[in-house]
Amino acid sequence: MQYTYPVRSGQKKGPTIQGEFGLEVTVKSAAPILNIYSPTHTVDVQRPNDREAKVTYTQRHTTLEKDFQLFYSVSDKEVGLDLVTYRPDAKEPGFFMLLVAPKSTLQAQRIIERDVVFVIDVSGSMAGEKIKQARNALKYLVEKLNDTDRFNIVQFSSYADSWQKGLVSAKDRRADALKYADTLIAQGGTDIAGALDTALQSLPREGERPSYIVFMTDGKPTMGETTDPRRILAKVDAARSAKGGESLRLFTWGVGYDVDTYLLDAMASQAGGVSEYVRPEEDIAVKVAAFANKAAQPVLTGLDLKVVGDKVQLVNMHPHKFPDLYAGSQLVLFGRYTGEGDVAFQLAGRVQGKTETFTYEGKFAAAEPKHAFIEILWAQRRIGHLLDQVRMHGETKELVDDVIRLSKEYGIQTPYTSQLILEGQQQLGAGEPRGRNAATGGGRFDALAEKKLAEFAAKPATAPAPAEARLHADVAKADPARREAEDRDRSLAEGFKQKDGKAGVEAAMALRSLKETDKAGERGPTTSKKAAGTKFYLYREMWVDERFEATAATTVVKFGGEAYFKLIEKEPKLVEALKMGTELIFVTAPGKALVIGATGEEKLTDAQIEELFKAAVKK
Repeated sequence: MQYTYPVRSGQKKGPTIQGEFGLEVTVKSAAPILNIYSPTHTVDVQRPNDREAKVTYTQRHTTLEKDFQLFYSVSDKEVGLDLVTYRPDAKEPGFFMLLVAPKSTLQAQRIIERDVVFVIDVSGSMAGEKIKQARNALKYLVEKLNDTDRFNIVQFSSYADSWQKGLVSAKDRRADALKYADTLIAQGGTDIAGALDTALQSLPREGERPSYIVFMTDGKPTMGETTDPRRILAKVDAARSAKGGESLRLFTWGVGYDVDTYLLDAMASQAGGVSEYVRPEEDIAVKVAAFANKAAQPVLTGLDLKVVGDKVQLVNMHPHKFPDLYAGSQLVLFGRYTGEGDVAFQLAGRVQGKTETFTYEGKFAAAEPKHAFIEILWAQRRIGHLLDQVRMHGETKELVDDVIRLSKEYGIQTPYTSQLILEGQQQLGAGEPRGRNAATGGGRFDALAEKKLAEFAAKPATAPAPAEARLHADVAKADPARREAEDRDRSLAEGFKQKDGKAGVEAAMALRSLKETDKAGERGPTTSKKAAGTKFYLYREMWVDERFEATAATTVVKFGGEAYFKLIEKEPKLVEALKMGTELIFVTAPGKALVIGATGEEKLTDAQIEELFKAAVKK
């Protein structure tokens, strides 16, 4: 089910808010509410019980430029799975989103028993405030263990030292572990390989429980295996390949800027976990607490998804490797599909060493013009995945070409295309030739088309008055979500090839954000967008359909006039394009184009509208 709250004013942007803006949505249902997701806004979800949810959004200093969208589903199943598709062109593969969430009371009925090893760096560089924070973080992690969990602690510096010879009961030894945490002292070098070996030795070779290693360090290897990180990664691969190793999850924590982000990212990625980083000015315990609260109660581990039959094939799904499903969490997956029709899904996962399978029904549309946000979010995650492969395995022509192609197609900044995407908007996408309309030397459109565009752009603008424009710019700059997104893109571009230092850490954090993004419209500036089954380029504040040619017969319509709204009524497919702004050019049929601007026709007859969408007669 989908709910939309219109924040924008008609087809215009909504007002600029200098103070605080908030929305609150309460969802009540006779059946349990499972998935709740907003592709447009970062929301907080509170669930008093299975059949009620309160969704809130608050933001200061923002421009209301997009409507609030909310997807939710109800089901009596223990784990809910919902499919949403987008396929603007029936001849091309479609895009899909899957939402997976457990019933909120499921964890109270069964708690998965885990084996956990905490690995704590106590080298000399951890002296002072960092070792105090590490002790507090370790205490919090131990306190969050379930009574049925088993655990151990490994401290390491020039060598690794295990607290116990093997795993012990959390219920019986929690108090002892908390006392042990207070004895940690910072001194010596950094033997990451030795610490990893010791942690793996603590875990059973063929255990049926999911095994977690939480690995915290503030430095690069200086003792033991230091010359070739691939040897450390080989240890992770060997552990994962061993019998029962598929249940191993490795979560790495880099503290400060003197860490090897390539190594920590690869360790986590290869073992189905994630890498986190803590800046020098941040408190380790705060980030560790957020992780511990999320990962404390796994519901299903070792997830596997497949579509029954051969009517539909799923490709390029991201995340590429499924994480475990935790109580109170939700997985949001994006991918592409070929084929069409009604299908059955099977979601399998392990609980207490046994595999459970859930079956669902869904329909992959042959054509679906709604939910365009799925395509851009898929593209962002796809680019994040490809960049991750480059960092871990090195550059190849195939990987880099794919990144550049997607970046140009979707207007997404990457380390390989940041200059192209950020170039001045007065030039219409100067870069590679676009095709039959491209001039030699390559603009998006040929010289005649650009001349005609310049004439349209020279007409009176619908831009706000100077004072209002300045206010809008100041507020947009202050918008936390937009500002953070632009900072992440910049960090990724500047530090992508840096393994360590501030630039390397910031780039690693930005890359993870790109790989996990699930909100549309919160990344940096773009000069291209997809809408209404075509692509638009920004030219002097006007969005121009990439199919536009100078020879097209144009019908100019005034924004907001009677003809404008009549077009929307007669041709609903225009709505998605018109949402982009108050000035645009849309190709309605071969040889014809609709121009929306500050001036133009205010009335059109039904016959004129019908003619506008018929192909021009060739002379």
